[in-house]
Amino acid sequence: MPARLRVLLPAAAAAAVLAVASADTFSARAWRGSGGFPEANDAGLAAKSSVALTFSGGGARAYVCTLGYLAGLQDVGLLDSARYIGGISGGSWGTSVFSFQQRTSDVDTFLGPVMQPADMSLESLEEVDEDCGRGWITEDLATIALQAYKNGTVDTLAQMWQYGVQAVYMDRAGVAGDKYFTWSEDTLNDILNRNPGLSADDFVLPAPYVGALPLLGTTLYGPAANSPYLATPHNFTLVEMTPYAVGMWASNDVEYTSESAGASTTHVGGFVEPFAAGGSTPPASGLASGEADGLVDVPVPEVPLSVGLTAGASSFFIGAFVEDFPEPASDDLGMHETLWSPDLAAPVAEDMLWSDGGCLANLNILSFMQRGVEEILAFADFGTPLQPTGSWDPYTDDFTGSEMDASIPGFFGVIPTNRSIISQGSFDLTQNQVFPTEEFAPLVRRMQDAQAAGRGIVVRSELETVANDWWGIAAGQRVNVTWVYLSRDFGWEAQLSSEMYDLVVPADGADDPSVTVQGGPFHGFPHYLTSAAHMSVERANILADLCGWVVQQNIDLFRQAMQQ
Repeated sequence: MPARLRVLLPAAAAAAVLAVASADTFSARAWRGSGGFPEANDAGLAAKSSVALTFSGGGARAYVCTLGYLAGLQDVGLLDSARYIGGISGGSWGTSVFSFQQRTSDVDTFLGPVMQPADMSLESLEEVDEDCGRGWITEDLATIALQAYKNGTVDTLAQMWQYGVQAVYMDRAGVAGDKYFTWSEDTLNDILNRNPGLSADDFVLPAPYVGALPLLGTTLYGPAANSPYLATPHNFTLVEMTPYAVGMWASNDVEYTSESAGASTTHVGGFVEPFAAGGSTPPASGLASGEADGLVDVPVPEVPLSVGLTAGASSFFIGAFVEDFPEPASDDLGMHETLWSPDLAAPVAEDMLWSDGGCLANLNILSFMQRGVEEILAFADFGTPLQPTGSWDPYTDDFTGSEMDASIPGFFGVIPTNRSIISQGSFDLTQNQVFPTEEFAPLVRRMQDAQAAGRGIVVRSELETVANDWWGIAAGQRVNVTWVYLSRDFGWEAQLSSEMYDLVVPADGADDPSVTVQGGPFHGFPHYLTSAAHMSVERANILADLCGWVVQQNIDLFRQAMQQ
């Protein structure tokens, strides 16, 4: 279910890409929706444990947390066990940079060491290797994007965003913005054999230490022509982007109800290889009737779908707001992509709006549940602290949306009672329930107990699904989810020097883990305000080190979750 990413690169870069291909079409593998997954026959992935790591959105905060948790898993020898690694929004930046950075082949150098709290000082937190990803977010994405617009390098809001993501994250990581990407030498050779006009130099492969397949998610908002749409149901769908394929697994005829034009239906579903995704013109024919997968001749896309473009699409949070405006504002400010599905005998292209993956699933466990993954480690790097037991009783009190982030409750069918009008239009958690509602309060209480213990909120749940037809998840599926929720940790704080303690622990509310320090170099720690970038090395290091420490303190739980 590929789409045309026509806003993502300036015309000069697009023209350069067209010169690469000597043919009018690419021969690309496609997969029908609601069938097998593109990576299903990969023997290397199948040999790994049935484990997925998935990292939430949260801007630069989530990027740094992702690297910190990965550093912790590397430190305790568990990182190589996972089959999948996924990210949404800021988590997609961490996932994609970790997976595709070209600066160093040494994973320890890239992730950085996990500094113990007793060893921390302002001076030690200033230290970072030039090839460590923690130090790559000191530039201001917004300033870079605005300057590109001022200089005429980009023309639209979506182009500005994509340009900034590429400049701050991908360029620092050595990931070119004009190259395709694929999973391995085997998939690359397969592509080149079918497409002699392409060469290995046109592609970027994962870093040599990567063994888990990266999966990013972005939200399909709806057809551009008729926006905005009624808030309930919004009928958002999640587009998956992996080095194997781009698209969505569940095939659906999605009805979008416009506030002005009534109802319309668009068929979504299916996958195509990423190098053939992103074009404005669909193939003349899709998969043959009864064919689960096969080759399709796809017109060469005008712009390459690069790693940076997928991470930018996953994190286009601005779309959550501007695409809910009436035309022409949504048309001028939104991220437009042309959608077509290989499910159809004669695919039809339709101009669609996309936005941040967090509009639908800011913590994406659902893509891995569709794949039948047995163990999911869900890292919730949110800006909203979990309220402790003295402030919120999940058994008796309403969930208003301020007691914790709304993403995890949505999986249990628990929707905040207090939602603003714009949030109702821009976010849709109403179709994400996969677990019984009665399991929610016990989970939260266990999370609160872990919070009080001061070693990090890490809780493993053995769960059984309720049916979710929208996501194609059947009732009775068993899955273990290890929930890791960002929080202040009393045990970590107790080991700090008095100097560092005063800088990161609030003077008023030190005993309440939902209260954060106000002012100073670590304002808001660890729940820094969500931002695009522009984080000091000191702020990045201390947050990553906290996350790595949490893994170390809960090593037995992580070993169990990683099937070790």
